[in-house]
Amino acid sequence: MPAQLRTFWEDLDLPHGWRAEIIEESVFLTPPAANIHNSVAALLHQQLVLAKQDECAVHQMQAIEFTPTGDVYIPDLLVYPREKTPPDGNTVPADHALLVVEITSKPTASRDRERKMSGYADGAIPLYLLVDPLDPHGPHVTLYSKPEGGAYQSMMWMAYGEVITLPEPFDLKIDTGEFPRK
Repeated sequence: MPAQLRTFWEDLDLPHGWRAEIIEESVFLTPPAANIHNSVAALLHQQLVLAKQDECAVHQMQAIEFTPTGDVYIPDLLVYPREKTPPDGNTVPADHALLVVEITSKPTASRDRERKMSGYADGAIPLYLLVDPLDPHGPHVTLYSKPEGGAYQSMMWMAYGEVITLPEPFDLKIDTGEFPRK
């Protein structure tokens, strides 16, 4: 990634709630999230903190950097071991992540479903939870796991209303019936 692009990203002065990500040498701006999106993020954040508060850092809108490509994603939730908290800077290295969560919205749905899934797999992030309230086939969650060779080898799909279990190190049951719908 050209150094100028990273400098441009770091120097952006965005309105409150907006975020900028670097994906494949392009900068994508995303407006503040809708209420349904924020409600799902808050529910998941609370459950993850309660399950792992002593062991893991759980952050909303924390930038994660993929060193080989220079891409910088800002997942809706990022979980990593507390002892790997970076001392300063704007990003967390991708190899620290245990789990990333993306909640689709109109401006991000295709990126979350395709480019980011591929990027997270390429970065060997163990778990990617995609919460998709906007899918035309109905709201659902998909848990991707076992990244290998730039692709996730395992996928678990659940419609809203079902319980999905995050595997170790979380061993956490999430009732998607609690997620708000359109």
